[in-house]
Amino acid sequence: MTGELWVRDRTWTWHDRLRDEAPPVWLSLDPADADHGPPARVTLVSGGVVRAWRFIGSTDPGADPIGLVCAAWSLLNDAPPGTPILAPPVRESPVHRHLALSLAQALRPERIVVPRASGLERWPWPVGAEEADATPDLPPLVRDAQRRARWLELRERATSQIVPLDTVGVLGARFGSGHRFRTTDWEGHAEAGAGTLLLIGDGEPDEAAGTLMAQSQASRMVVNSPRTYDGLVCAFAHQDGEDFAMGIVDRLDLERREFTVLSDAVPPAPVRLLRLGRLRVDGSGREVGEAKPWTV
Repeated sequence: MTGELWVRDRTWTWHDRLRDEAPPVWLSLDPADADHGPPARVTLVSGGVVRAWRFIGSTDPGADPIGLVCAAWSLLNDAPPGTPILAPPVRESPVHRHLALSLAQALRPERIVVPRASGLERWPWPVGAEEADATPDLPPLVRDAQRRARWLELRERATSQIVPLDTVGVLGARFGSGHRFRTTDWEGHAEAGAGTLLLIGDGEPDEAAGTLMAQSQASRMVVNSPRTYDGLVCAFAHQDGEDFAMGIVDRLDLERREFTVLSDAVPPAPVRLLRLGRLRVDGSGREVGEAKPWTV
């Protein structure tokens, strides 16, 4: 059983509570949090410094609920008993509601704290929610500017690193999740899995589409340009799945079969797994949207 679970929506923040209570360690499950480095991850913070983190690949906690729950469990293994947990901000949507309640049921906190008069106290939490005073959160424009500053910091300290696709596994995307097959009917990358054919290259298959579908025994086709992957946030991980560096995809070279990634890892990075996120960040640090699930 964990300590307190602090729940809020985007209207409120627990910053004042953190400042006043000054817990030695806390777990933030908000992937949009940029207080202690780049977002798109969840963090275990001690003394104002990130001690451990796990990649989510989006600022929306509902984008990868399975990954977020697994990340919470993983980070709690590195945390002392009773560590307070800042739940991801919730909103009135089925996915967010289900995620918040599932986290509370899985983590089994001793107490659940919600902002006073927020309405969250009426949700069916595993233990009765207690109301407490919270502080109004900063305007969205301020939060956007804060995240942009973090992405610019990442770009400034990053180096360009090569990730060879023949020796590094890709996670979190359709690319790399199927089996690759060679064909003379498509000049780029072709792979199939779960009934879907993924083609990456320039142009469209046109007349070859039917042949390619028959060869791959797929019922659905997704066609991407190599430039589809430009700007995707990503993370380097060891073979056991532990993330150790953040990055942004610079380009995908199909001829060389490699990604070029701007990463804060010390080169040459011992990357065994490349986690691709859904969030895109441009050269000026602006977040420019997210890819639809399992389209990249």
